[in-house]
Amino acid sequence: MTEHIISVDASATVGESMKIMASHNIRHLPVLEHNQLVGVVSMRELVKKVAEYHEKHISYLMAQIQRMAVAVSHGPVGKQSS
Repeated sequence: MTEHIISVDASATVGESMKIMASHNIRHLPVLEHNQLVGVVSMRELVKKVAEYHEKHISYLMAQIQRMAVAVSHGPVGKQSS
């Protein structure tokens, strides 16, 4: 039986959890809060969270780019036409 169980505190970030899992070559990680098991997280779940974050960030950046393109196509703000 395993003497030392690799786990993560409930306050750990997604990145910290992924780093622990990668360094120990494991795909599932017990999550503890006050030394009590509160769940188990998988590498698949963490990768999905990272992908969701990047999708939201890309959508935000695309919207910003589109707003800038519209602003540029309308010319400088406050310019009077003759």
